[in-house]
Amino acid sequence: MRHILANATTYSRKRFPNAKGHTECVEFIRQTLNAPNTAVWREGMKIVKVAPGQTDPVPPGTAIATFVGGRYPQHGSTGKHAAIYLGQDASGIQVMDQWNSQNQVRRRTIYWHPHSGGLSNDANAFSVIEW
Repeated sequence: MRHILANATTYSRKRFPNAKGHTECVEFIRQTLNAPNTAVWREGMKIVKVAPGQTDPVPPGTAIATFVGGRYPQHGSTGKHAAIYLGQDASGIQVMDQWNSQNQVRRRTIYWHPHSGGLSNDANAFSVIEW
């Protein structure tokens, strides 16, 4: 089952730190949607580029993440990411997200054809989070 955060853009510039004070991407999802530990997360519908005139099957506010083998990676600090989906256009997906060096939630575009940054900056790598 997908989980949707209402009024997602109202969280802009807010911080969601973990117990150590770090603004990890998953903390935004956990704290706003009461999400369980990432070990419980499962991969749902893939985020795909919608053709002009078609309806986007993923509603704004949906929690999304990168997955490997259907699960959210539990080890390492790079190549994994979680965010709130806002929509998409020809250049990529628009999300609300945070990470340690950003230190707060912001809106940004994750491109379909990224120049760098691995999975966390590749719109094609994201799927809906289910738990």
